[in-house]
Amino acid sequence: MKSVVGFTLAGLLLAAAVSLPLPASAGSALAAIPVGRTMTYHVTSQSVTQSGPQSGSHYIKLTHTTPTSFSVSVDGAPGQTIAMGANGSLNVPPQLKTVLAPFAQIGLLLRGAPQPLSANATWSVNLPVPIGDDTVNVPMIMRALQAAHTHATIAGSGSGSTKIQPGVRQFPTNVNATTNVSLGADFTIASASSNVTIVVHVGRLGREKQYSSSWTIAPAQ
Repeated sequence: MKSVVGFTLAGLLLAAAVSLPLPASAGSALAAIPVGRTMTYHVTSQSVTQSGPQSGSHYIKLTHTTPTSFSVSVDGAPGQTIAMGANGSLNVPPQLKTVLAPFAQIGLLLRGAPQPLSANATWSVNLPVPIGDDTVNVPMIMRALQAAHTHATIAGSGSGSTKIQPGVRQFPTNVNATTNVSLGADFTIASASSNVTIVVHVGRLGREKQYSSSWTIAPAQ
């Protein structure tokens, strides 16, 4: 039972940003950027919460400055350095966790990809979806739709269920998630998108409340 008073999706998908595991493999979404190279992405986000629809748009400049560090600049601000540990994890400053959450999610979902990656390969991973102060671990099945040399197209989907209690009564709740990732040269991110939908069944006559959160990543033009 999830006891939630005034639950929202404001913190959706941020749990994965606390630690950003990026081993040197197909799943190393940021570590794949060659040392000395800079890549700039346009990241958009949309959500529907109890407060209404919200959206965001940011330009994120990533520079792999040394083998163990990155510089991250958001919307033209001075770059901040992020150190990479021996196990491939990135120490993300608190002020960058929200804006880098999509990259963290990609790293999480691709962490278990088989090596070498081949077309039609599948693997499973849990995606943590916070609802208020609780978290639902949604089991995701990931599949490499295409894989050749250093390029790949990957899609994943999954669903989970729980019960929340915003007041006196409990309400059955379904969580559905989809993610699509295209990896280009050297397995760097070429594009990506994600969508999470939470449906709360609030009545006996099929009444529902639906909330959602989605994001896209694309090379900046």
